[in-house]
Amino acid sequence: MPAVDEAQIDFEMIELLFFAYRDFISDPDAILAKIGMGRAHHRVVYFVCRQPGMMVTDLLDTLQITKQSLARVLKQLIESGYIRQMAGARDRGQRRLSPRLPAGSWRSPLPSRNRAVSRRPWKA
Repeated sequence: MPAVDEAQIDFEMIELLFFAYRDFISDPDAILAKIGMGRAHHRVVYFVCRQPGMMVTDLLDTLQITKQSLARVLKQLIESGYIRQMAGARDRGQRRLSPRLPAGSWRSPLPSRNRAVSRRPWKA
């Protein structure tokens, strides 16, 4: 392992990123825990809501996870009624994903809480 010059490392920035990430995910984690889901579910729902109709292959590329990891999370989201999976219009082998979120679901509270947290540092 190469030697690292600690004088070149911005530890304050690393710590700020750590605390920002912790604060950014703490509220969503609590909301998701109440419905038996976690961060992996949050990431899938987030990207599917941002890009309705996205292909499963695109989601795999975006999240940089294996098919096996996505399959477990996606199955739970589909069975719970949060995500809908459909065959592609031209290629029936394609699987496209869209949100199918019930009223009062996590779609609205999670992004709004994240927006509020992301604005905190800029108010100082």
